[in-house]
Amino acid sequence: VLFSGTNSALQWRPWGAQVAVVRHEVPCSPCHRHRCPWIEHPCMSGISPLDVMARIESLLSRPTTTPPQPAPAAPGARSALAAELAKLTRSAP
Repeated sequence: VLFSGTNSALQWRPWGAQVAVVRHEVPCSPCHRHRCPWIEHPCMSGISPLDVMARIESLLSRPTTTPPQPAPAAPGARSALAAELAKLTRSAP
């Protein structure tokens, strides 16, 4: 479960089959700021612990599924990684 207001949920959501994002929509979100100009931090103060617990409970009550497999690497990426690993193992003491 991710609870966030300053960042884009699509960018920072957890990976997997049983994930959830808890948000309190406000006009200034997502702002990507390090410091909020609003004293009350509306995007975060609008999320209660009860909201987060309710989302966790809903996830735990779902039947478990096999998580999706990651997308295959781009062509050539695996061979480039293998070459880097080979260099590292040859130079290891």
